[in-house]
Amino acid sequence: MKEQEFWIVEMEPELKPLLPSFIKNRRQDLSKLRCWIENNNFEDIQRLGHSLQGAAGSFGFNYLVSQGRELELAAQQKDLQNLKVVADRFENFMSHHRVCFIPTDRY
Repeated sequence: MKEQEFWIVEMEPELKPLLPSFIKNRRQDLSKLRCWIENNNFEDIQRLGHSLQGAAGSFGFNYLVSQGRELELAAQQKDLQNLKVVADRFENFMSHHRVCFIPTDRY
């Protein structure tokens, strides 16, 4: 990904009021993740990966869902190298995403 490129996340407008809290929580997750990697805390990393999948999926952040799966698997395998790679991708995504609010047709 080039420096000026962004991931685009499409989201229903109804979720807009909840977005700041979601983003704040994910940044806190990233901070905890870095600490847990440094301390080889695989159990908490595995739980974080699992919960990230659910939270991110609820908001349409599909890339974070995939990163949550990667975290969970890498923690199960105690793969520190891959955990660091996934943490870097997570951080890059958090700095390079844009949300577009797309209303869904309700019939």
